[in-house]
Amino acid sequence: YEITDETPKYYVDNIRIRYMEEAHTTESSFEFGVNEIMDFEKFYQSNFYINEQGIDMKIVKPSDFSVNATSGSKALRMVIPGSGSGLWKYHFEIMGAYIRKSALGSLKKQQFENGYCCWDIYNGSDSVYNIVAIFENATAKNEYKLATFPASGEWTTVRVKLTDIETAVPGWKDNVGSFILSVLENQNVDRELILDNVRLEFDS
Repeated sequence: YEITDETPKYYVDNIRIRYMEEAHTTESSFEFGVNEIMDFEKFYQSNFYINEQGIDMKIVKPSDFSVNATSGSKALRMVIPGSGSGLWKYHFEIMGAYIRKSALGSLKKQQFENGYCCWDIYNGSDSVYNIVAIFENATAKNEYKLATFPASGEWTTVRVKLTDIETAVPGWKDNVGSFILSVLENQNVDRELILDNVRLEFDS
């Protein structure tokens, strides 16, 4: 059945580990749209991103904040705290295991060579600042970093060529790790970011 905002929510407590005489395996089934990595429309997707710093972060309807989503009706809203700490921090991370389940995990050679990892990000603050995108190798923990500067008060689309990541981090294609957004906490005011439609695009 369809999962909506009105679907009842249940809370689980006291989860325990029990050892069985025989091994038991389960297969997780995820549904992805065409070329989707994460569009924040599905209820379970919140289980596969990490709020590294415990900031205000949740899937919302951007229209509730006077912003139109770029895909569907939902997106991820986060508020970077105005701590003024002067530290770079990992604020958001999509787990590599989830990304590998997406179309990115099964691209053919030609698709990979013509492909881009893309996302839309809305900068709700009055200033333009660096949001560093990080692509990790799952096994070697090498990483490719990209500086991005989303425009203030509007959506910005970021496109990263997959072969650029592979060149910087050899073996990334076969060992895709986490996708991370990192921000320098150098301001004393809170900054709103809205992330939507992490996806693949291809040259024609």
